[in-house]
Amino acid sequence: MQSSYFTKIGACALSALFIAAALAAAGTNGANPGDSDADRGATEELSPKLADHVAAFRLPQTAADVIPGDPAANLEHLDDARPGETPELSRRLDVADGRYFYAWPERDGICRSAYGAGSCSPVWLLEQRGVLVGTYEHIDTQPKVHVYGVARDGIETVEFTLADGSSLTARIRDNGLMITLPTRPIAARWTNPDGTSGGQTFDL
Repeated sequence: MQSSYFTKIGACALSALFIAAALAAAGTNGANPGDSDADRGATEELSPKLADHVAAFRLPQTAADVIPGDPAANLEHLDDARPGETPELSRRLDVADGRYFYAWPERDGICRSAYGAGSCSPVWLLEQRGVLVGTYEHIDTQPKVHVYGVARDGIETVEFTLADGSSLTARIRDNGLMITLPTRPIAARWTNPDGTSGGQTFDL
C-alpha cells in the first residue's frame, strides 16, 4: 500500500476470512442478515459518510453480503480489530468476471479484503482520492500481481500503467475492482465523477 493511511489487516485474520469464503462457495454459509433498518443505522453510526460514497451501503444487507464464518471472533481472538471495525455489517462487492470481495465499516472508515490481503482506510481518503487501490503478491505467482480496490460512486474504470509502458484497464462494478497484472504497476489513473483526474503511484 502506498499511503500511511492504509492499515494492513493481520494475515492470519485474512486467512480465516478466505477459508470461510471457500466454505461459502461450497454452500456452507447459513448466516442470515439482520433487520435492514438496524443494519443501515448501525453502519451510519459507525461511518456516517460511507453510504454517501459507496452505493452498496445504501442498500439493505442480504444473505450474500454476510461474510461466512465468524470474522469478528477471528479479529477479536487475534487482537487485530481496528476501532469500530464491524465485519458483521459487510457488503459483498460483485466486480467484473464473477469475482467478488467483501467490504465493511470501521469507525469513520472502510475495510476490505481480497486475494488474501486487506486494508482499512478513512472515508475522507476515499472521498478525496476517488479510488483506494491495494496490491497482493504471492511467491507462487510472481511476477504476477493481484490488484483490488474500492471506488466511490461514479468512477467507471482504472487504468494501470506497467514498467514497460503498457497499460491495462480494470472496469469498476459495484464500487469494486479486481485485476491480475503480469507485473507490478507503476501508476494507476482514473476519472473522478466531477471530471477531474485521479491517480496513484506504486513503488517497484
